[in-house]
Amino acid sequence: MAKGGKAKKGPASGGQPPPQISHLVLFQGEAYELLSSYTTTHPARVDTDQPVGQSAVPAKEPEQLGPSTRRLVFSLADALDDLVNSAICLEKLEDTRVAVTPDGRIKFVEAIFVERKDLPSLREFKIRVAENYNDLAGIITRYLSPVSHCIPAEVTHLLYLMRNRAWEMRYLITYHSATVPLGNRSDLFLIMHSYVWEVLRKTDPGGYEYVMASLEYDPDWRNAVVNNEHLQKYYYADGGGLYESNAQLQGDEHRQVMRFNHDGQSHPLEHAADSSAPNGMLYNPVQLGHMYHANFARLTYSMQAALHAIDRLRCVGIKSLFSNDSKEYQEIR
Repeated sequence: MAKGGKAKKGPASGGQPPPQISHLVLFQGEAYELLSSYTTTHPARVDTDQPVGQSAVPAKEPEQLGPSTRRLVFSLADALDDLVNSAICLEKLEDTRVAVTPDGRIKFVEAIFVERKDLPSLREFKIRVAENYNDLAGIITRYLSPVSHCIPAEVTHLLYLMRNRAWEMRYLITYHSATVPLGNRSDLFLIMHSYVWEVLRKTDPGGYEYVMASLEYDPDWRNAVVNNEHLQKYYYADGGGLYESNAQLQGDEHRQVMRFNHDGQSHPLEHAADSSAPNGMLYNPVQLGHMYHANFARLTYSMQAALHAIDRLRCVGIKSLFSNDSKEYQEIR
């Protein structure tokens, strides 16, 4: 993994690390590549392909991090969150003291750990944690600099949280839509939608209204989705223009957007069958998820942020959709 293709085998981090984070420290002889080198040998990638079925009018926001890039960003955030949950932070987070193992795990090399119990106050610990997240945002920004012209909106939101609201938003930073595996993107939306509609609406009307009012999407979404031949079929479901004529949804744009995103992604192959297409289908569920993402790039993370603001994101059960297992991040085309 190091320069020349060979992984280094190195020492554990400087000093004796706290036992509760032993899994984040290299064991003697474990292979690794320093993050400072890894980001060069594994360049950042942003996928900008238009979704399947798109007409001559391009989708406005098709960008999403490539699988290996997404995995690295998630793994870094996950490792830092693991430290903080153990009441530990770093003297300073530097890419020369972060290791990437052959299986993509993040560990620390000669890092200086600072335990909460050794600091004079919780306030001091929070300040140091914020500094660590600011360091992480800087590392990720430098890593993405070669593709800075096409950074996805959700990544910009993630970096903003790291720099400005790290302490209170750690859970969202770790489990952010920007780093969910492609195959789980639709599931992330559907799980939150189900909670908002089936639970929050019935048990906390005020919280429900807050979440709905916080949703972000292109106000011209109707014209956008009909420029995709597959999304168009969902939009004109049953031949009646459901999202234009449904009396129950009239006057509530947020509910119409949520309904449209839910209906298609919960029945991902409803309009996919075609005997002349490969495997008998025009697109697969992952490709459908990209179609929705390209037209509603801000919807999922704005719903996440709203649920987090009312302390309901943790209970929804999205954590299992994220993984630093390399098998979860293989290319899906």
